[in-house]
Amino acid sequence: MSRTITHNSTGPVQFGLDTDIAEVTITVDQGCGTASVRLEAVSADDDEAARLIDSAPCYSNGDVFSVLLHHGHGGDSLMSTPGAGQVHIVGDVVTDSAVFGIVVADDVVLGGGQTVVNHQDIGGAGTTIVPGSRGVRAVVTLPSRSAAQVTTQSGAVRATGALTRLQARTQHGPVHAERADVASVHTTSGDVEFRYVRALSAHSVSGRVRVHALTESAQVSTVSGDIDLHAVAASTVLATSVSGDIEISHEPETTVATTLRTVSGRARTARA
Repeated sequence: MSRTITHNSTGPVQFGLDTDIAEVTITVDQGCGTASVRLEAVSADDDEAARLIDSAPCYSNGDVFSVLLHHGHGGDSLMSTPGAGQVHIVGDVVTDSAVFGIVVADDVVLGGGQTVVNHQDIGGAGTTIVPGSRGVRAVVTLPSRSAAQVTTQSGAVRATGALTRLQARTQHGPVHAERADVASVHTTSGDVEFRYVRALSAHSVSGRVRVHALTESAQVSTVSGDIDLHAVAASTVLATSVSGDIEISHEPETTVATTLRTVSGRARTARA
């Protein structure tokens, strides 16, 4: 199941995608005149993904182009019960041992009073699982000088080409971008990596933040993730981490003003 949504006018856009299950790939193409997004199920037999794709609303007006891709509320739940392999289906079950949110997994086992997702025991008898899709891919193509804003719960965000601005927020997925003039990234457990960025604001709880070419400023914070930034032009860097290591490097003859703070990690600056 796939669906292609095309913007109603040509030229650069402010693209937005708000989703809880999608892996997002963004390509900025100089030869592209009209923005589009192709939604496709990760698994061909995923009926829930097909339903989400078919019903996803979009907004297309002027230079604004956005898509919303979310699970609805309600519906049936799978509830494990004591006894070998006993499973029954009930509607809208909520118990004290409910698993809230979306379970995205290829391997779900219910039986013997246990609930196992991707080989990890997440609950015993009475655990409720809200069944979800195995995921959707969003393949986005944008004209030059476009900007993108992406929010996703469990998918990776990858961008190639030059974006004027990238805003990305993800709970459990990395953010990798080739080039952005201005970027703002927030992730819980995913790594953040930019090949080039002029101005960056980034926060990661446990993921690493890495920039290969910084040209103006960066404000980066992590809890346990390492920070590795390389400046190729005069820059200002504020980097803080609780337990992660911080390393700021720069090209010869390049001036970098740094403020580095870490509780139990190491912090250093070096010339390349």
